[in-house]
Amino acid sequence: DSAKNDLLIIPAVVVSGLDRLQSANKPALKPLALSASAPTNGDSVWLAAKVGDSNTRLHAATVVQIDGDWMFFEYAASELDLGGTSGAPVLNAVGEVVGLNLGGGKMPDGKFVGSANPVTALRAHLASVVPVE
Repeated sequence: DSAKNDLLIIPAVVVSGLDRLQSANKPALKPLALSASAPTNGDSVWLAAKVGDSNTRLHAATVVQIDGDWMFFEYAASELDLGGTSGAPVLNAVGEVVGLNLGGGKMPDGKFVGSANPVTALRAHLASVVPVE
């Protein structure tokens, strides 16, 4: 499965003077820090994404399994509309990125789970494509 090797980096670029004028009144987005380490089983994490019509942007979950390339977590909510959340950051308790969301859904046992690439895999992929100075 190639999903564990996906990584997308998009630089923020101001395209025109009009874009500068329209963005001048908006607060700048601050980059999120990558965590130095991945969470462990039982740690709390949050998907940072708008889901469905909800105004809630942080969705609590607990890590249930993690290895070098995969992280699985169980959401506190029993239902979420995860459409369009692929690539959203998964954060730890101090707001650092510990993973990039891949997707999720309801399991046959009724638990609502998600999966992500953990920060350790992200760091390894970045190191393989970005030269270290």
